[in-house]
Amino acid sequence: MSTAGATPQETLVAACRTDNVDMLEEAVHGQEGHEVEFINQTRDSLGNDCLHVCAKYGSVNCLDWILDISGIELNHHSRMTGDTPLHVSVMYLNKNEETALQMVEMLMEVGADSLATNNDGFRPVDLVPGDYRERFGAALEGPAPTLQYSADAVADDDDEGDEGEGSEGSE
Repeated sequence: MSTAGATPQETLVAACRTDNVDMLEEAVHGQEGHEVEFINQTRDSLGNDCLHVCAKYGSVNCLDWILDISGIELNHHSRMTGDTPLHVSVMYLNKNEETALQMVEMLMEVGADSLATNNDGFRPVDLVPGDYRERFGAALEGPAPTLQYSADAVADDDDEGDEGEGSEGSE
């Protein structure tokens, strides 16, 4: 694909659309010192950022390359639908299940917000058809939340007099 006459932003979007890592590198490296801002601020004609474009077209290689850069906005909401790149990755399931799952896992691994809602109030997991819920639901859960208790709360709980299983104080 020729990029002669294209702006750097158009070249970046074209690279993401066609999964052309060489073109992506060329566009980004031309922005020396401003790579993160360049990627975060580049939009297609519909207002989708580079991660949205990668997810829409199943461009796994470009998505992987971009996600390796620290500071990339993972949870940008598209102007039209409010979808995040994670929403769009889930919707790629209609085209290719394995690619969709790979993109979801990649985004979750770097901290995408699986609880973000789009303009219709749907989280990414809400867009997964029933037949795929188990497989994609596990990928969209991410790491289990860590419950944090203060030492006082735990100590107070022990003092309530519950003599249930594992309670100390039973004599």
